[in-house]
Amino acid sequence: MTADAIARGKDYRRHLYAEGAAVLDQDEHVAGAEAPFDEALTNGLLVIVAAHWPEATTKSKGSKVWTLPADMLLQVLEDRAHFADGFAYLPTERPVTELAEDSTLRTLDTNETVLIHVDQLRGAVARTQQPRHGRGPGRQVTRDDVAALLALDDHPALHVLHNHYLDERWRRAQVADLNEHARAASYLALLPEEERTHRVEAADAALGPTPGDIDTLPQECPVCGHETLASIGSDDFGYGITAGTCWVCSYQRSADIAYDLGMDIEWEVRWTDF
Repeated sequence: MTADAIARGKDYRRHLYAEGAAVLDQDEHVAGAEAPFDEALTNGLLVIVAAHWPEATTKSKGSKVWTLPADMLLQVLEDRAHFADGFAYLPTERPVTELAEDSTLRTLDTNETVLIHVDQLRGAVARTQQPRHGRGPGRQVTRDDVAALLALDDHPALHVLHNHYLDERWRRAQVADLNEHARAASYLALLPEEERTHRVEAADAALGPTPGDIDTLPQECPVCGHETLASIGSDDFGYGITAGTCWVCSYQRSADIAYDLGMDIEWEVRWTDF
């Protein structure tokens, strides 16, 4: 893998960390919070561990190589960093600064140390494992868990929680969409199979392309999986993703979410195009 490819991979992981952390900072009790917590934590830890011990982020067996999950990355920190009172202490190359008496910023002859609350994060991984796999109650992510997740951003290898991740409108849109997913899934579960089939057939008849039709084709619904999401609004990135409403489960995708999904594809294209 080239140096450019490695850099793009790191940028993508930082992006995934920032998205999940920002959403959970807005509302740690958003529907399905355990999944974005795990994704944000794993990707944040991968970036941090790679900055200190690049060889410690993966395992291999024969020709197969895979990245470590969050619990194993936390163990790497405990084993390799200075560890005390539940925290891993990671030295950085960023110098410590202080405000001098004359109000100027003075650089000291020592570097900053970043603290990672390993015990708090390990406990969060254990608590959220069953809900992530549909085997236990939700609402397992706590404000203390989120605080420990956000603290990872103090490490200079991350340092990404700025710009749109602090934008209130963006955060609210992400939280609203996760809750909308949960609402539509609950509604879908109430529909008999015959009714679902009837709605799919009705959508095919009403939304199918006609000669000379230049409108966006029906999109796959992220909740029910059918191509029954009727498009409205503009396709900002040309990937066929717009706002819309699903004829089967009633899921509603907002224009803000459609734009963000297009932006995510742009990230993936840039990450894999090497």
